[in-house]
Amino acid sequence: IRRPPRSTPKPSSAASDVYKRQVYIICNPSFRNWCKVGMAVDAEDRLKQYQTSSPHRDYELVKCYNTSNRRETETKAHAELEKHYKRKGEWFMCTGYNAQKILDAMLETEGEQLGLF
Repeated sequence: IRRPPRSTPKPSSAASDVYKRQVYIICNPSFRNWCKVGMAVDAEDRLKQYQTSSPHRDYELVKCYNTSNRRETETKAHAELEKHYKRKGEWFMCTGYNAQKILDAMLETEGEQLGLF
């Protein structure tokens, strides 16, 4: 019996790893004035997961932040947003634009803001 050759995983480079630690803002027009701030290895993949639960595929990735520590950055982002807006889990009663303004200011201050998708 011949077996197919095993594929070896590609070694990850430091440059590609930086994009595997992200905090994101996602909104859906069905939930007016609410946005979700979460963390993911890849925010685009997370967006695709949300789209499967919506028959309209109308979730929108407002902004994605690359960070050196996604858990810590997400915790800080939640704490900062909670000072200004009502919170339910990872969802905040604010527009994506307002969440983005707060996180942009917070992350620029900490030197964490590296990218946008």
